[in-house]
Amino acid sequence: MSLDTGLASPAPLGAHEFASLMERLELSALPRSMAVAVSGGADSMALALLAAQWARERKLTLFALTVDHGIRTEAAQEAVQVRSWLASYGVDCHILTLSTPLSGSNLQEKAREARYCAMARWCEGQGVAHVLLAHHADDQLETVVMRLVRASGVEGLAGMRAQSTHDGLTLLRPLLGISKTRLIATLEAAGQAWIEDPSNVSGAYTRNRLRPVAEALVREGLSAERITLLTSQLAATADYLRQQKDAWLAEYVRHTEDERVWLPLDAWSRVPREIGWRALRSLIMQVGKRQKPPRSENLMPLFDALAAEELTKPRTLGGCKLCPVREENRLYFAPEGRKI
Repeated sequence: MSLDTGLASPAPLGAHEFASLMERLELSALPRSMAVAVSGGADSMALALLAAQWARERKLTLFALTVDHGIRTEAAQEAVQVRSWLASYGVDCHILTLSTPLSGSNLQEKAREARYCAMARWCEGQGVAHVLLAHHADDQLETVVMRLVRASGVEGLAGMRAQSTHDGLTLLRPLLGISKTRLIATLEAAGQAWIEDPSNVSGAYTRNRLRPVAEALVREGLSAERITLLTSQLAATADYLRQQKDAWLAEYVRHTEDERVWLPLDAWSRVPREIGWRALRSLIMQVGKRQKPPRSENLMPLFDALAAEELTKPRTLGGCKLCPVREENRLYFAPEGRKI
């Protein structure tokens, strides 16, 4: 798949353009050091080469992190090859090996989470707070298609953000508006080889199975510029909804001395639905101390019952217990198992 359907020979990404992409990330100040995640594939190798020159010009220390997930037997040797390649560009590459082999279902999701956790641990030990990731426009399109299938809503369809956080790390994605073919052209211009991971074409993974759908959209005229415009508009909408949700929670939520959380029971009937269910989700995740939100098929009926003032008995969802007390016109939230 290529988002450069109108270009016979996509142009390499140059140092000046890459510097402009980094400026768009709007970092408050340049850190003294930064890391780049490198798998050895074309995307991350191109990012590493561009980032190496960018860092040298700014006297910034750049580390490379490559993770051996232990899924493929070739991975260990590939990691050594990546380290050798990057050494020729003056980049210190560290190989992170997972202590527990990955297996079972959702292997790609597990690998991504384990990879981020491993990088976060290494960065914490080295005082590094920023990691560059090589996600590009083609990845963004495939992500949107996957989330469309899952009915992910505005936040999901906004795709990956250029800047996000994970375990205290700031994740930076400067290439989201750049197609994969331009990154390959960048490596070809530099005479730099890369590694092809067979899992990227395996039918065992949802992303690969949905790739023909993304390719059809590209043939219909979807470009890197258009997917960037779409996701940026949806991201702005998602940010606005989050701001409204936070403002509503700040107005109504109260904390008791024994760390319970409550708000007026009848407040749910007056809040706009798109704000209300997001507020409910946030409270449940906060009180239940969960990283993942409750499933929509469980969350939405609960919100509808609150909005219709039909919740009369305690309910538990996502590790959080909700207890309505009509005599006080209060809805209490507490961790599951705790007496209210």
